[in-house]
Amino acid sequence: MPTETTRPAALPSVIQAESILSPSNASTSLNLYRTVVLPAEEAASHNAGKHQDAQTQLIQVRVVGYLLLYCPSPCARQTLEAEVASCGTQPDTHAAVFELGAKYIKHLIVIFRKSRGRTSTPESSLPSPSSLGRLVQDHLSDMQRRDRAPRDHSSAKAFALIRDNYRCIVTGRMDSVSSMAELTELAPGETFGYTICCHIFPDSLGDVVAGATGPNLEHEPATVRDILTSFGYQVVCEELGLGSTNANLHRLENVMTLDIVLRNELDRLNMWFEAIDGQQKNTYKIVLAGRAERLASANLVPEQVTFTSHYPELSLPSPKYLRIHAACFRIAHLSGAAEHLDHIFREMEELKVLALDGTFADVLAYALHTRLAALV
Repeated sequence: MPTETTRPAALPSVIQAESILSPSNASTSLNLYRTVVLPAEEAASHNAGKHQDAQTQLIQVRVVGYLLLYCPSPCARQTLEAEVASCGTQPDTHAAVFELGAKYIKHLIVIFRKSRGRTSTPESSLPSPSSLGRLVQDHLSDMQRRDRAPRDHSSAKAFALIRDNYRCIVTGRMDSVSSMAELTELAPGETFGYTICCHIFPDSLGDVVAGATGPNLEHEPATVRDILTSFGYQVVCEELGLGSTNANLHRLENVMTLDIVLRNELDRLNMWFEAIDGQQKNTYKIVLAGRAERLASANLVPEQVTFTSHYPELSLPSPKYLRIHAACFRIAHLSGAAEHLDHIFREMEELKVLALDGTFADVLAYALHTRLAALV
């Protein structure tokens, strides 16, 4: 069963951190971890029972600490080391570390967290078998013309279904609508259910209006782009068109067909994919955290999966995108940020202050600001 120790925890000791870091990057990172990050965590822990902000600060400093320990790239490590070193030169070092953690929560972790409004999919919103059948046939014709770039969510869904053989890319469970449309046949003993076209980097990052200014964009894509660029992912930003009016978030490398249950857990930061060294290309360990751990105990999800394109000309999900995705999710859980965001979203959903499509309303930004101090 896919299990993983990803529950919120205090930052590791210096000795434990040294064992996590590789010898090639241990010296600078370990020194900053010992002299800047751990003292900030101690200060936040000391104040945790005294005022509400301290609990948020504890999460923020742990985001910085775990990001330093589990950087997704060498360039990301260099960037973070410079930022943490800068914190150490500030008059209030602890406050600077908290602010740095708040930046990464707001602009790197929370972009992947979607509300219930966006993840729940009522039956009325699913395509009819006839409309899906026409859509897939149109795109099969597009493939013959070598016009294989998904143009919108519908075309991304069609191409992903074709590539993934009309099944969940993880469980192999058949898409029921595709079955009813007679696009594929149900094998003896095979099960089916609803599947959803899922984006690794959310398609809402493409919601950029030319000339728009101010804090009215859902995830402030330009800031996301700046962070990823500083982490050495300039090519990723260019491929996805982040922070521009020419977003390309529906590209096949950024989408996958998932069973609706798995899609909901992915949207809540509870499932991610980690590449397995020495294994066949595109083979991943499936990590489950939070409430998604119940899927492992019920044997509903395999321990690992190898992604396969049933049309070789159709690209598989990008290992680069999944690496960034996995790093953010792991750090969110280890730091406690994922659990904290669950609480915030649950309260906001109960108060019905989110837009129907789940996007960040102004009131959510206000709530995050007022309730969680420097989180945003």
